[in-house]
Parts: sequence; structure tokens; C-alpha cells
Amino acid sequence: DTGPRVKVFSNSAAYFLNPAGIDWSIASDLTVINADVDAQGLLDRVVVGDLGGNLWRFDMAGNDATAWKGKRLAILSDPGVPNRKILFPPTIVPQKDPFPAPWDAVYVGTGDREHPLVTPSSDKMFMVVDRDTGITARNEPAASFVAGDFLPLAVSETSGVVPSALTSKRGWVRDLEPGEKVTGAPFVFNQRLRFGTYNPTAVTSACLPPGEGRLNEVDALFGSLVELAEWDTFCNARD
Repeated sequence: DTGPRVKVFSNSAAYFLNPAGIDWSIASDLTVINADVDAQGLLDRVVVGDLGGNLWRFDMAGNDATAWKGKRLAILSDPGVPNRKILFPPTIVPQKDPFPAPWDAVYVGTGDREHPLVTPSSDKMFMVVDRDTGITARNEPAASFVAGDFLPLAVSETSGVVPSALTSKRGWVRDLEPGEKVTGAPFVFNQRLRFGTYNPTAVTSACLPPGEGRLNEVDALFGSLVELAEWDTFCNARD
């Protein structure tokens, strides 16, 4: 009502469950949900990615802002200088199988919208398993792409991950073609994950410059390729 600052998640360890600080800018919109489904319409969890390829979760339960905590859910870049940016908000979908207890699937893609024509890139689409479905997260290490915490899916692989293998991992990751980038927030409908990408090197017609926009559809749970629908392009010759 009056504009005072309620909470700041700085790099202080006191604000985070696992040893982590926010060292990269956050350019993405936030994904905010009512995690405890208390029928009050109160938003108590925020998930967002940063420009260093880190995925963050913030729990804001109750009126005591000093008890709110942050946690790094996943590290999605390679070691050294981060090579994947998260510029679009993730999507969170409650799931039941194949784990014995309910869990949340967090879908997020990487891609440098600031440099769409850069081709030496290795962007990907991730499904991150978050087993803390309530308003309190556990103090555990972040899932790491480098450490092999995600089941890999090649760009041309049509089959998804094996359900039994997923139970021992922190999610799956689907490769994109070299230079291909995620260009928007993913969304899930009817257990299908859909996300847009752009490949600056793809050639759709001899009449047009290189570059192709794509709408991808995969199984939301296991990552199997459902459909790749390329945007129709037309070459109109002038009389």
C-alpha cells in the first residue's frame, strides 16, 4: 500500500538454503504459483532463470518475510563461462508418475535472444524434477547438467527417456540443433510440451535468406518427440 521494500534476496548465505548467490542478471519474467493450493489465491513460490543458466526457486510462505528462502534448483550451463542464457519464464506442471509421491516438473529452455544469428551455440530444453511440492524446499545441491543429473535426449531422438531411469535422475534434457535457440516461454497442454525455436542456419527456400522458426512438441513427461511443425514459408515471384 505504501511502497516499502519487503524482501531482498541478496548474495547473503542467510537468504539461501544451498550455498549459492545470484551473480547473474535476471532478465526473464517470473513464474509465480500458489504452491500450497490453500484456496486463498495467495502466490507463495517464484521460479525464474538467470543469464548464467541458473534456475532459481524462492519460497514466500507466511507473513514473516525474514523466513522466506531462496534455492538454486539447477545449473544448466557448462563449467567456466556460462554458455546458456535463460531469457523466458519456466512452466511448472504438477505430476504423479513415475515417482511414488507427487512432484513438480519445471520446463525451461535456453537461448540468446540478444544474438539470434550466433551459430556456435548449444542451447537445450530442460525438464527439471522438483520433488518439494509444498511451500518449503529441502536443502540439497542444485541439479547440474555438467554432473550428469539429467537424462540426455539427442535432437533427432524420437523416443523419450525410460520411466525407471528417470527416478534416479533430476530430469531430462533435449538437445537442439547447432545454433538453434528457444525463443519464448514453453507451455504444456494435455501432457504435451510445446516451445518455439529459431535456427539461423536452416534453409527453407532458395528464395529466402537462411533462418527458420519452429514449433516443437514433445511428450511433457518423458520427452519423446511428438511433432516438429515448421512454419510455412512461401516464395512469391513478382511478375
